[in-house]
Amino acid sequence: MSVFLCDADSCRGETLLTVLRRLGFFIDSGCAACGRCGRCRVEAAPLCAPDRFESVLACAAVIDRDLIVRVPDPPRAGAASDESRPAVECLVPPRRGGRFAAAVDLGTTTLAAALIDIDTGEVLARAGCRNPQRRLGADLLSRLQAAGTPGGLFLLRRTLLDAVGSLLAGLAAQLPPNAAIERVAAAGNSVMSLIFHGLDPSPMGHLPFEPPLYEFPTLTAGQLRWPLPLETAVMTLPILSRFVGGDITAGLLFLRQKGGLDSSEPILLMDLGTNGEIILAHNGRFLAASTAAGPVFEGGHIRCGSMAVPGAVDRVDFAARPPFHTIGDASPVGLCGSGVFDIVAELLRVGVLLPSGRFISPSADLPLPSSARLEMIDGQRTFFLGDSPGRPGAVFVTQGDIRQFQLAIGAMKAGVEILLRRAGLEVDDLAHLYVAGALGAHLSCSSARRVGLFPGALGDERVSYLGNSSLKGAALAARSPELGTLASGLRRATETVDLAGHPEFKARFVRAMRF
Repeated sequence: MSVFLCDADSCRGETLLTVLRRLGFFIDSGCAACGRCGRCRVEAAPLCAPDRFESVLACAAVIDRDLIVRVPDPPRAGAASDESRPAVECLVPPRRGGRFAAAVDLGTTTLAAALIDIDTGEVLARAGCRNPQRRLGADLLSRLQAAGTPGGLFLLRRTLLDAVGSLLAGLAAQLPPNAAIERVAAAGNSVMSLIFHGLDPSPMGHLPFEPPLYEFPTLTAGQLRWPLPLETAVMTLPILSRFVGGDITAGLLFLRQKGGLDSSEPILLMDLGTNGEIILAHNGRFLAASTAAGPVFEGGHIRCGSMAVPGAVDRVDFAARPPFHTIGDASPVGLCGSGVFDIVAELLRVGVLLPSGRFISPSADLPLPSSARLEMIDGQRTFFLGDSPGRPGAVFVTQGDIRQFQLAIGAMKAGVEILLRRAGLEVDDLAHLYVAGALGAHLSCSSARRVGLFPGALGDERVSYLGNSSLKGAALAARSPELGTLASGLRRATETVDLAGHPEFKARFVRAMRF
């Protein structure tokens, strides 16, 4: 617990949150200081009555008198908390005399980096951590709001740069003596890329949603204060459009390297992240769209949700015993993205969930696990696969969870329909579907088809999972900087379809929410 005196003469009219951050306290405010999340709560008392402490929201408390403020266990700005501390995995010992580069994926939820052998292209080590910016804004909209507050952009950027610098330091520690990372390539969505360069993304939260820049200058490690040789070049892949970022540019580079863009037949690329992005490629033309899928695909906004960590339920099969599997066979801690897909698909298969997304009361003749039951929790129907609410090991979905999932699926489906219609194509015309994002490592094709995300006409043989294509594409650019020119060409060949302003999107979205 830290205690300090807040002098009203120097900060009258400011919020406590603004003052605390200026003093270096890294205060959690996932709602971007809108007073909704309650994470910035501190204790304050008037200097004239030092024993009358009250719990207040720092973002809402406006300073009008001298205060004594108590802040619980504040980590300093830019410092990594335990869950944001980088985890480094060495895959192959780097060879002596080799040349090395690094790739970085600037993810909204997770930051990832890889150490690359420039000559062979081999991935030698990986590093990753939770993005500590979530304390300033849990999602992109919140970060846009945070960037528009006094000092918000500086704090967002410094937090990001410090976290990425820690990842790169962990990778550099794997190198042999006298070896160094020669260059770095980074890729991220539009908002993350702008923050990375210190450019204010907050205007993107208002009409006409235009970013200040699409292609970015090369920086150096010295400018970013990274623990690398000062002149190490740092390139950022260009964003394709307002809400289709450099992570998709990287995905297209990776797809091209795999030969996925060689055919003239139409292919679809889906990035199943917080900001669901879709690319339709046909005859050298790219149609792009972005949907606000939200964090559901990563286990967010789900009552029993979890990231893909040991213990997260990644597979659900009512016919199996036990009816679910956890990552690492650890005790269950919640449902990650693929587990959410599976449990919804299974509920639809047995008839407990209607195509409208509503639960029905399960009857005795339904093929459900013996531990399964439907209960009313907090005024809404909740389906339990095991254990009771509030107890460790409970695996369940609520009616509200199903609605969140429907919103994400509906947005993606409607986006695909509009892109196909724009190109004069039908679903049956698609030659292949490529799925990007960490979710693809565990996602079941049959579950994705049952809930309607994957078109039913596409068999398993026409679906490929790319994994973290943002990181893989950045790795290609790190090895071969000339790919930056190709990336710029991809941007110029891309036409963006604004779904929010599309006259058909709302009607298609409502229809697409049905399973």
